[in-house]
Amino acid sequence: MGLTILFLGPVVITGQSPLPLDAAAAGYPIRGVVGDGTVSNSTTSETARQVLPWFAAGKQALLSGHLPLWNRHSLSGHPLLGYSQSAPFSPFFLSTIFVPLPRQMVAMAALKLFCGLLFGCLLMRREGIGWWVSILGSMIFALSLYEVVFLYYPMTSVTALLPALLYSVSRMLDRAGRASIVLLGLVTAGMMTGGHPESAFHSAIAAVGWLLLEAVAPRHQADWRSVVKATTIAVIVGVLLSSPAWLPVVEQIPKSMRNAETVHTERSGHTPRLEIHATALLLDPNHFGHPSRQNWSHRSNYAELASLYIGLIPLAILMAAVPSRRSARRDRLLIVGWAICLLIAFDWTPIAQLINSTLPFSLVANARLRFVATLLAAVASARYLHRLDRRDLGWLALSTSVVIIGWIVVGQSRVEEQASYLGPAALLGLWVAIALRFVPRFSRISVAAVAIPVFFLELAVLNSSFHPPRDEKLFAPKLPIMGTIRTHSAEAGPFRVVGRNWTLLPDLATHYGLEDIRGVDPLALASYVDILDSTAPRHPRWRHVWLIRDFNQPILDFLNVRYVLTEPGKRAHRRFEHLYSGPDGELFFNPRAQPRFFVPRRLKERDAIDLVDNLAQIGNLGRTALVESIDFGSVRRNAKATITKIEDDGFGRFRLVTIAGAPTLIASSLPNVPGWRLRLNGEPATMEEVNGAFVGFTVPAGHTEVNLHYHPRSFDFGLVLALIGMITLVVVSTSKHD
Repeated sequence: MGLTILFLGPVVITGQSPLPLDAAAAGYPIRGVVGDGTVSNSTTSETARQVLPWFAAGKQALLSGHLPLWNRHSLSGHPLLGYSQSAPFSPFFLSTIFVPLPRQMVAMAALKLFCGLLFGCLLMRREGIGWWVSILGSMIFALSLYEVVFLYYPMTSVTALLPALLYSVSRMLDRAGRASIVLLGLVTAGMMTGGHPESAFHSAIAAVGWLLLEAVAPRHQADWRSVVKATTIAVIVGVLLSSPAWLPVVEQIPKSMRNAETVHTERSGHTPRLEIHATALLLDPNHFGHPSRQNWSHRSNYAELASLYIGLIPLAILMAAVPSRRSARRDRLLIVGWAICLLIAFDWTPIAQLINSTLPFSLVANARLRFVATLLAAVASARYLHRLDRRDLGWLALSTSVVIIGWIVVGQSRVEEQASYLGPAALLGLWVAIALRFVPRFSRISVAAVAIPVFFLELAVLNSSFHPPRDEKLFAPKLPIMGTIRTHSAEAGPFRVVGRNWTLLPDLATHYGLEDIRGVDPLALASYVDILDSTAPRHPRWRHVWLIRDFNQPILDFLNVRYVLTEPGKRAHRRFEHLYSGPDGELFFNPRAQPRFFVPRRLKERDAIDLVDNLAQIGNLGRTALVESIDFGSVRRNAKATITKIEDDGFGRFRLVTIAGAPTLIASSLPNVPGWRLRLNGEPATMEEVNGAFVGFTVPAGHTEVNLHYHPRSFDFGLVLALIGMITLVVVSTSKHD
């Protein structure tokens, strides 16, 4: 824990945040209150603009006593579990839930680092490595550039547990008893609830590879029949325990934007093909500059490339281990595994390209295999350093020379960065530690004990610059424009807002309790995204930002957009009422906004070929609704009805009362994602999709109480499976036979 606190540094004890809050504050309305500023590092801006709001929505639900199923703040309403990366059931999230945001994300980061260091050290110890070398080996992985640049992303809630997963598998090989089953089951469940299925998939590959390693180059003899049986039970238990977290995600996939893109894309995983010159990053992560100093010069993202770097110390050790006669088969296989993971991760070689284009690899971004490669490199280098003696110094000296020469050659075209000298300095520190072994007075001092501080300093400095501290006052500051919305809408029913261009970036409405029609999620409802695409173009780089400029569009009225926010001095449309003007922007009221539920005058048969064209032909979606339950090509009048009130609890539950003279279709602007349940006067009823993407239903004549509740059956099924998993875990843990 001490290493974790030292590594995170001042953000642990100060009022500053390592999150890119300045990126979220760069646009209006926040910009108008906090002032203009320079975004210190936009590379990880998603953590402040997307992940932080997702966590806020999950936290709000759980602390209010509700299940974290529905997020009303984004995409006109969207399944919170459908985001996957919202990860409200992750052990890192649940264990820190009472820490206020954004500090909670720092607390989660500390736990991730601690788990990586602890289980990394235990894994090294299982390899027969001494404590000091085990600590150094665990640092190679837990404090690596990959883990730290993505430290505040949900994916590291999965990747940080990889050492725990391999340690659990190793325990299973040593003794396939109840303790091993419980540990592996809990680790599996933790990874499955972490919010990043791709990393869980790659971790599973790592676990299978580890078992193959043990089969080919075992450390101990194992009873493989017992191992296979116990491992299967543990994995099944973990999958069952985590079912409520991932089954709703699976339910969303068929209707999602990601699935629609996959159908039309040969390789949806988008594994980047790395140019050969980028291998310079193996020697210097700042070879192309650094985003925090605004001098990054490569076309790819720093976070995607710099994680090639594992440090010059482990790189030199790996190079020495390959030719050394004292290297065991296990050592060389670990190094081969490291190389293979990198070849696949960056699409090098025809074989790697074949793998990346083959199911299931073609469905995921295999660049994520870098974290697996890093752990394999950490284990291999720790094993070599543990047995280091005079017979190995020749190969290590040669590899050190090659690394230093390569570093110098790479430096000919290096973007000048002082941090670039940390690698050679740390490698020099390793040789100082080795030299001390030849001094009688210091001969008993471990080489790793001396190397740890210099290597730690290198990683700490490299990574601290990637997450420069920001003032926490930038997080959701009080905004006069938001106060005006709350005052003006005090007696109104549920409504939505939208910003012009970059005003009110998607998902930031969450922090102010507002609902936006825009949002970010690859699992967003595909038909809804098509409708948004018809209203405005997406930004060419930031594909989740719809640059809405034309507010005279009937679709915005239909989507219940009652308020429009713009930059200072910008108008929305002349038909909108101007409510507020200030440094944080302009606020306009849309008097034509449809209620969340309304009664269309006419019903028209939907042409299933082109939804967007159908909607464009209708024009006023408050008068005419597209449905599929009437005869082809026909148009008929809807019966008249009155909706007396609409109640919304904010967590996916609506109650309204209707009075109708005849059966009447009620339309809404709620996206028709799987999971809605309808009751009319307490009785279950069926729903009907309206306008190609939204919830609709028919109420009978007379007085009807309507209850609409988002609660996917996949979640309930997941709870049943989780209960089965829990019972199995209890039975296994209390079994008398080990």
